[in-house]
Amino acid sequence: MSTRDQERLATKYSEANPIRAMIITMSDRAYAREYEDEGGPMAFSRLRSHYRKADLAIECEAVILPDDREVLRKQLVTAREGRIDIVITTGGTGIGPRDITPDVILEMADKVIPGVMELIRARHGQERPLTALSRTVAATMGSTLVYAIPGNPKGVEEYMTELLKTMDHLLCVLHGIEAH
Repeated sequence: MSTRDQERLATKYSEANPIRAMIITMSDRAYAREYEDEGGPMAFSRLRSHYRKADLAIECEAVILPDDREVLRKQLVTAREGRIDIVITTGGTGIGPRDITPDVILEMADKVIPGVMELIRARHGQERPLTALSRTVAATMGSTLVYAIPGNPKGVEEYMTELLKTMDHLLCVLHGIEAH
């Protein structure tokens, strides 16, 4: 985070008005407790750590949902109407029949931010070509930033490292903190 963005975000967010985030894990198996989700908690940890290092207050909740269009749609509407600043979904970005996460987000998006995901796929796809197969997306829904990233821990680590480089600026612009 640049010092400038940090100062700008501090004008809006405080202990009394923290950045509000939601991590949504999309996985039938994790929802059914057939295995323990690792991707969602990793995204949660990275996001919290990023804002705490910047001395910005963050309130973050995590949920695990089945791979179901209507369930995800309802959760995203709740996030948007509840003025959640950042939603990060993990899982459901592949091409399997139950991988619906990016499709639902794109249906609900006001604006799509393709460049950040294109950069990540290009950068990490050089070493791991399967990265290029992920259908990750970044978008806005009202004043909420929404990201769909892979669910596996390696993918979460790669994506969060890159997303955190631009997230602060996007929040500033989205909330009118910075004239753009």
